[in-house]
Amino acid sequence: MARSAARCAAAAVERSARSPAGSAASAVAASDAFLDATLPPANNQGYLDAIPESVVVGWPADPTFEQILGSTMDQGLKTGDLTIPEAIAQFKQRRIIANPNCSTIQMLVALKPLHDAAKIERINVATYQSVSGAGKEAVEELAAQSVALMSGKGPVKPKVVAAQIAFNVVPQIDKFQDNGYTKEEMKMFWETRKIFNDPEIRVNATAVRVPVFFGHSEVVSIETARKLTVAEAHKLLDKAPGVKVIDTRKPGGYPTAAVEAANDDRVFVGRIREDISHERGLNLWIVSDNIRKGAATNSVQIAEILTRDYL
Repeated sequence: MARSAARCAAAAVERSARSPAGSAASAVAASDAFLDATLPPANNQGYLDAIPESVVVGWPADPTFEQILGSTMDQGLKTGDLTIPEAIAQFKQRRIIANPNCSTIQMLVALKPLHDAAKIERINVATYQSVSGAGKEAVEELAAQSVALMSGKGPVKPKVVAAQIAFNVVPQIDKFQDNGYTKEEMKMFWETRKIFNDPEIRVNATAVRVPVFFGHSEVVSIETARKLTVAEAHKLLDKAPGVKVIDTRKPGGYPTAAVEAANDDRVFVGRIREDISHERGLNLWIVSDNIRKGAATNSVQIAEILTRDYL
């Protein structure tokens, strides 16, 4: 039942992602359908019953869904059980498996075969994340601000996204940390080390919210222990599970989140080129449907693998 609900919800959102640009109401309606199909009952009891007692110690009597998600993700970071299907082979025990952050998921699905082949030492990433990553309210805010500004009724006052999101980009996702990074950016650092089981890998992230309803995009630059050529990277990615390469050096010869990635479970990679500023550097463009592979699909795939191979 959970699998069916997740897939039906994802399908509703995907239909909206392919709607005409002016169909803001369709986007909001699809977001409502996704939340209705995937959020737990009011008392969260079904979720609480599935979580070990050691994890819920200290929780309020009736925790919110956000508190449950946050606590299980924190537990995953502590135990090392945060994962993606493409890196799940290290799972050995029956413990909590937490779904990683959407921006981390798509990046690591693409980087896993490159890391296995040449050991990535450093990752620089800038994300361009759609408002659906911040929930239904952010989708509604983008729609409302766009209508207001196009109707000459501005300026608009932001409520969900930190600054005006319509016709703008906002270089803040989540709260600022003491080191100047946001929590979203630090999640990519923490989660990459956990999922790759590599405490030495360095990750420098800048997370940006963009005025797009669905689909996340990333510019990723990696430095490897041994040089990877573009041809070798193509070969590795072409045979990697869950990855689709679209990389021809002509106009439109690359994937975009709203066109190629929408309505698809795969992570798309393009613009693969050697970094002219580093002798062992490689640059990639990575896009994915953040509602499918960045959320529901990743969870379903993990559950299917665990049930088949480990439980």
